[in-house]
Amino acid sequence: MRDQLRAAMLFRAQIDASEAGDEAAAARYQTILTQTCSEKVIRTLISSALLHAGLERGELPADKHDLLTQYFVSTRTVWARS
Repeated sequence: MRDQLRAAMLFRAQIDASEAGDEAAAARYQTILTQTCSEKVIRTLISSALLHAGLERGELPADKHDLLTQYFVSTRTVWARS
């Protein structure tokens, strides 16, 4: 759970820096993210972000929703357990 929280905070910082136009800071956050978090945690984080954004905007086709949901179930992530 700690790794997932760290990844989420770094990902959010990366997005915020990029949206503010600070690409150097965004690149630093991305480097820290990839160096301190496992590929599985990063993949899960990005899948979760895609699922959330798609649901929030109402632009997530049913097949993509099912694919992302199945990924969470198959990897037994914390999000799939609740």
